[in-house]
Amino acid sequence: MNRQRIEYKALAVYEQIKLGHKVEDSQIELKADWPDPEKAARRIAGHANAARGEEIIWIIGLDEERGVQSVRPTEFANWWPQVESHFDGMSPFLSSHFVVNTDDGPIYVLHFETRTAPYVVKNPQYGRPNGGPVEREVPWRVGTRVRSAKREDLIRLLVPIQSLPSIEVLKVDAWVEEMGPRKSPDESISEIERSLHLMWTIRFDLYVVPRNNERVVFPVHRARIRFEIDDKRAFDTADLFFRTDRSILHAYYDSPTVIVTQSEALVSGPGKLLVDATYYGPHDDLSSVGNAMATLTITPAGSDRSILVKQRLLLRSNESSYLCSWVSD
Repeated sequence: MNRQRIEYKALAVYEQIKLGHKVEDSQIELKADWPDPEKAARRIAGHANAARGEEIIWIIGLDEERGVQSVRPTEFANWWPQVESHFDGMSPFLSSHFVVNTDDGPIYVLHFETRTAPYVVKNPQYGRPNGGPVEREVPWRVGTRVRSAKREDLIRLLVPIQSLPSIEVLKVDAWVEEMGPRKSPDESISEIERSLHLMWTIRFDLYVVPRNNERVVFPVHRARIRFEIDDKRAFDTADLFFRTDRSILHAYYDSPTVIVTQSEALVSGPGKLLVDATYYGPHDDLSSVGNAMATLTITPAGSDRSILVKQRLLLRSNESSYLCSWVSD
């Protein structure tokens, strides 16, 4: 990446957070302030090892929940050598670092290359009383957590990684309808559906951009949507499917680069993808429900890494036949 592309990516993350979109990207780490050098070394090593050769970006002064934060004045020229001192041997190559100005204040962008993995950090407690026998560690990042690498993690370093596509959230909707009993001999109908029940629908409207010329395949069975209301009600969807438009019959295809079937979505270039999910639940009192959170987890075929998309949803004034409906803020 050149500086312009790094800056563009950092600004895109800033804009997504400002809009309430939470797109967890395996390339990105956000920090509200400059982390302690010892802890930073372990997290950078774990992030760089799990990146398996891909570039990673750290953004200091940007928090996922609170947005741009005022960071402590730190002399970067002093901070980075302290971080490097905790590595055993080679550290990820810091190819560039610069300040990006936003409407809410400056953020600090650090860009690392990880082609020289694996990266090993020293145990600062080794040799001290009760410091234990472990002298060095190969950290590994899983989601936002860092742990010691397992054998299978080290093996993954030997296999070329599939680049995850970029996903932009255009809109997210959710609604719930009251449904009468369904009468059918079909054994696939649940007991809940055979009585008065609620049908929940969650829809993600996405724009997907592959990072290279290879086709990306999203299998339906490797995608899940979770819906939570005020941390009180939560469920994972049972039925999920892809669309390229809002027509169930797929009569009109908005993006010729996106093809969908009952089993998968095939993305050969930039295009729009709709992800729908339904959930049948027992009839319940919804008079006191509030805002919600929708989370989409989607894993491309041939990849061991998932894309996580989170979106806050605001309760919408009920002006339709739905019992309740929500829309992205």
